[in-house]
Amino acid sequence: MGLGLLFIPTISGYWFLTHLYYTRYGMLRDSGYHVLFKSAFSGCLLFAGAYLIIVLLPNPYLSCISEIWKSYVPFDYSGTVVLSFLLGIILPLAINLFYGKEKAMRRTARESGNLIELLIRKNKEDTRELEITTDYAPVIWQSLEESPSLVYEDFRIVIPMSEIVTARIFDPDVYARFKSDSP
Repeated sequence: MGLGLLFIPTISGYWFLTHLYYTRYGMLRDSGYHVLFKSAFSGCLLFAGAYLIIVLLPNPYLSCISEIWKSYVPFDYSGTVVLSFLLGIILPLAINLFYGKEKAMRRTARESGNLIELLIRKNKEDTRELEITTDYAPVIWQSLEESPSLVYEDFRIVIPMSEIVTARIFDPDVYARFKSDSP
């Protein structure tokens, strides 16, 4: 089998992994050779599945189709490669009916240890946008005017994910009730 025919199952494996909800969000976090090797491995499994389908399903129609296929595409295993490609496209669609997108996103976030992502997803289900509830700009600009030694970069804050110990959802309505109840 030519190396070109091995490339097609790799593409099929990539398509399979990036469209199957269970693996999609993990693949989006991977990079470089991880994606390539996972795609190639999945493509090999799809190829093996296609080969088993062809071998284990002896059918008079299948042998007729096989003969016609070989007359147009005379490469060994080319029919198996095409079937593996079709499996790579169809299987994610079928499996996704039973394993939802939201469940897959939660599982991937939990496995990667990114619990902040789960918190944000739960809080921003409608827009998934950041809501700024306090405008710090006037205080920052006033501080910059009053102290010439300060620069704007002095007010930047970056907190690494590994340093965040706990996080809570801020609800402006609950905050307003607490504020109105306080003396």
